Amino acid sequence: MATRTMFSVILVSTILAACGGSKAPPQSPAREREHEHPTLPPTLGAFHDVLSPIWHADPGPARIAAACDKATVLQQSAAALVSEPTPTEVSTKVEVWKVATSELVSAVQALANSCGPGARADVEARLTDVHEAFHKVGTTVTEMGDHGDYRPPSGTGRHGGSGEH
Repeated sequence: MATRTMFSVILVSTILAACGGSKAPPQSPAREREHEHPTLPPTLGAFHDVLSPIWHADPGPARIAAACDKATVLQQSAAALVSEPTPTEVSTKVEVWKVATSELVSAVQALANSCGPGARADVEARLTDVHEAFHKVGTTVTEMGDHGDYRPPSGTGRHGGSGEH
């Protein structure tokens, strides 16, 4: 009887752990600091808010689907960076801002193009291009840095790694 009770306790514990285990573990304070960006202009911050959850997801089919699902929103957000007035933070770097935002628009367009039917093999690479272009825009505003980006063996970039860029 004790064996049956013990088995029941283990079974219930396993089920409860599995139910609670679907949540992502909280980031450590160090990992959160690695991803903090200085204050960004509102339009660039809005772009980051769309890109960040996609970029920080594990590489694979779910991240590819998320990138493609948000491609139109990313396009609109990148276009806003070009069409809206240049932020005051870049008043001394207007030309650099224009070039960087144009490159971001191109990178997002390439990402959207890679989301076509049967053409999703390049999404991870195009997502990396979008992320790098975003950082290029960001560095025109502030000393944003790469805050610990790295490329794991799969060739995709994720924050919080070894520092390789």
